[in-house]
Amino acid sequence: EGFRFDCRCPVCVAADPKSDQRRELLTKLGEDILTCRDSPEKGLRMAEQMLELMQEEKISAPRTAAQICNDGFELALLMGDTSDVQHWAHMSYEAHRLGWGQAHEMTRRMRHYTDRKS
Repeated sequence: EGFRFDCRCPVCVAADPKSDQRRELLTKLGEDILTCRDSPEKGLRMAEQMLELMQEEKISAPRTAAQICNDGFELALLMGDTSDVQHWAHMSYEAHRLGWGQAHEMTRRMRHYTDRKS
């Protein structure tokens, strides 16, 4: 409406209120996850929910997924669970690789974390 064009993408054409609610929730979770440093478990659940919503909504945005996975990585570090740290590091690495390429600094950094055993 506010962009001065009639969007004909599948999401807009479908005009599905449930889809709109999921996308609004995705936006809200993206804002709320930034406040989870003191409750990393809650933040990890939010990150998982955000990735599920992206999949359900067929949102293919590696850079957005990379940010979510990076948040998950940082929250897992706060929790101190090595297996969670590596899991989120690997997901962040893959999303960065798809979004920015193998040579990007953050991609290389996340690759380093995926290779660490502790």
